[in-house]
Amino acid sequence: IINKKECQNLKVIYETHGRAREYFELAANLYSGCSHGCAYCFGPDVLHTTQGTFFKDPRPRNNVLHLLAKDAQELHAQGERRPILLSFVSDPYQPLDVKLRLTRDAIFILKAAGLSVAILTKGGRRATRDLDLLGPGDQFGTSLTLTRAEDLKEWEPGAASYTERLESLGAAKSRGLRT
Repeated sequence: IINKKECQNLKVIYETHGRAREYFELAANLYSGCSHGCAYCFGPDVLHTTQGTFFKDPRPRNNVLHLLAKDAQELHAQGERRPILLSFVSDPYQPLDVKLRLTRDAIFILKAAGLSVAILTKGGRRATRDLDLLGPGDQFGTSLTLTRAEDLKEWEPGAASYTERLESLGAAKSRGLRT
C-alpha cells in the first residue's frame, strides 16, 4: 500500500476519505459533471458547484487520460494492489461517454499498468460494451434505488432503467466479475 505522501503526487487517481473509503480506497473521476441528474446526488456539493452546472454541462476533465496513465504507472511501480474505482463523483457511463469513450480508454490504461478496476455506474447497457476489458480481480456495480419507471424519471431522469441496470449486472457476473 502506498503512503499518503506518495498519493498526493497523483493527479487523477486519489485516496478517498470519509464514508466513501468504506467502499473503495482509490478512485478516479474521468468527467466533471454528470447528465444523469439524480435528485439526491452529492456531486455538486463535493465539487462546490450548482446542480444546474453539474448536470447540464458534463465534460471530460482536462488531459485526463494522459494524467491517468502517469498515475497508473506510478502506482504500478509502487506495487499497488487496491482497485481503482471509476467513479464516485460522476458516472463513467453517462451518455457523453458513448461519444468520447474515455472510460474504455481509462480501463485499458489501468489494466495495461497491471491495476485492478472497479466500475460503479447507472449507465445500464452503455456499461456492458467494456466488459471485455475486465477480468479476475475487477469489480462491477450499479445502484438499484427505485423500481418504478415513474420514480426513476423523477429521481434519476438521465440514468438507465432498473431493468437495464440488472441486465448489466448479469452480463458482468456471467463474465466472472465480482458484482
